[in-house]
Amino acid sequence: MCAIVGSFHPAARGADSGVIARMRDRMAMTNRNQTVAITYNDEIDNHAEVRRELQALGKYERKTDHSDTEALLHAYEEWGLDALKRFYGMFAVGIYDARDPACPVLNLARDRVGIKPMYFARTRSGEWLFAAEIRTIVAHPDITPEMDRTAFWHYLTFIVAPAPLTMFRRIFKLPAGHTMSIDHTGHASVRQFWDCRPDRSVGTKKRARADQARLSVRPGCVEEDRVPCARPDALLQRSEFFTGGVRPLVRDLD
Repeated sequence: MCAIVGSFHPAARGADSGVIARMRDRMAMTNRNQTVAITYNDEIDNHAEVRRELQALGKYERKTDHSDTEALLHAYEEWGLDALKRFYGMFAVGIYDARDPACPVLNLARDRVGIKPMYFARTRSGEWLFAAEIRTIVAHPDITPEMDRTAFWHYLTFIVAPAPLTMFRRIFKLPAGHTMSIDHTGHASVRQFWDCRPDRSVGTKKRARADQARLSVRPGCVEEDRVPCARPDALLQRSEFFTGGVRPLVRDLD
């Protein structure tokens, strides 16, 4: 899936299919019981590894043997939003969870560094909208595009409108490494699942592995270092780096 769009009305009134078609006509993937649906803009590098872990549980039926969207769908069923910590790659995802029919929840998530965009807005009637593009949200009849002057000021200062602001009033973007959950009452809560600060709890074994993968430079020689690739399912399982010392040539100009 390359583009996503969705609507969630906490009052349990179904979304207008004509409005959704006008915004973007795309079907979501559902689980076997049709109680969890996912729409997804993604490229996950290690989905095969997580898929094997799910297969070992013997609880989920597969529709494909290659879909990272399906892997995330079943991972969410098994581990909830904590499943996001198992995946590496770029993604923006909307997950509708109605396993408790009386209290359905919409979950939105964005990858660790925000490569994939996720925009959202709330109409005056209480309907929540989300999409990968702002123009998709603006296509909704209850959304009027208006400039956000605060975001514009930030743009002139920093050449960016910092999250959650966008250049449009009442249209926001989910910050990188965050999830947002909207419950059946319409209340939204945001949680950060990752940041770039080093984890001080990393043990000595992980540091030792990092030391082994460190590149070294020695004057006058060429040394080959092999560093394991972060993508176990990639075509190249290893990356080879060559480093060498360079002796400067100094001339006496006197």
